[in-house]
Amino acid sequence: MGDVLNAHGWRPDLGRLIPWARWRPPAFENVARVFDTRFYLLDAGAAQLNAVADATENKRLFWASAAETLQLADMGRVKIIFPTRRNLERLAQFESFDAAASHAACFPVETVLTYIDERADGRYLCIPNRHGYPVTEEMLDTALRG
Repeated sequence: MGDVLNAHGWRPDLGRLIPWARWRPPAFENVARVFDTRFYLLDAGAAQLNAVADATENKRLFWASAAETLQLADMGRVKIIFPTRRNLERLAQFESFDAAASHAACFPVETVLTYIDERADGRYLCIPNRHGYPVTEEMLDTALRG
């Protein structure tokens, strides 16, 4: 990010960031890596930025809408983990930045903690309903986890 800012002579205006979500696995989950990730909205206007893969957490980068990325995942062309899928589903509901920003204002950011729900038909990875996500569960067998 710093290289892009420097290349264009830009200075970040952090006041323009709109808090969207914060995800962290609960302490009781047996996970190899613990993440505490914050998601923000930012209206970048018509900026055309080149993405560069760092070959650590990402192998390939591309620009696409939330809906397009979900379609690519459903076709098996990209893999997205549970928190990313939920955020893309949430973003895909909106036709504009302003609509997404209005939605974000209705859901003050609280840490999203996943939990596993044992049901007669299987185990589900879930999140609470209060965070503004249209989909809040997925069978644990199909949920990609980081």
